[in-house]
Amino acid sequence: GGFTACSPPPLFSPPAPPSKIFMITIYILTYAGNGPEAVECVACAGRTFPEARVVVADDSRSPMPEPYRDACSYGADIVTTDFDRGLNLNGPEAVRGILSLLSQDAADDDVVLKVDPDTALIGRSWLQPMLDDSSVPFTACGTSQQPAYGCCYALRGRVAAELAAVMQDAPLSPICPEDRTIGRYVRDHYDGCRMFYPWSPERWDG
Repeated sequence: GGFTACSPPPLFSPPAPPSKIFMITIYILTYAGNGPEAVECVACAGRTFPEARVVVADDSRSPMPEPYRDACSYGADIVTTDFDRGLNLNGPEAVRGILSLLSQDAADDDVVLKVDPDTALIGRSWLQPMLDDSSVPFTACGTSQQPAYGCCYALRGRVAAELAAVMQDAPLSPICPEDRTIGRYVRDHYDGCRMFYPWSPERWDG
């Protein structure tokens, strides 16, 4: 009889190439009027997105009381911002300051969230399209008329950086709200944005 030489079967399968890794960073903007709700906001963010870095960005001109800053520090990094927040995040400096904050440490495919301190992140499904597909540029609680409400929105890192550059020289209104300004620009210039209608007493399916 004949003899056929063959290669022995491999002892193990080669490892699959690693999936693309990107970072999630959640920025919670606080000021002196915040306290217990900011502590709860940090806790909810950490429970819902345990893989994320949570950052409390406090206002240097009107900081949170020290006991609440300390409490937040158990679940978040604490940074201080100096930009003019313009009475509840209105005006060119607020828009530019927020975009600078969101983009400063973000890689192109990273996901950065801006969250108000009285907003509880209690579910992930709204962000999942962005986590599954790196081409999704933006996800927000919003409507066709107002693509983003300031309570919560998410930007891809590269989009945050592009907006930060564009808005530096944009002729912004002195009273422009950050959420509408950012949301409308992204809606009008990027494909694939996701918007989830907000809940309200009149709209129970939000």
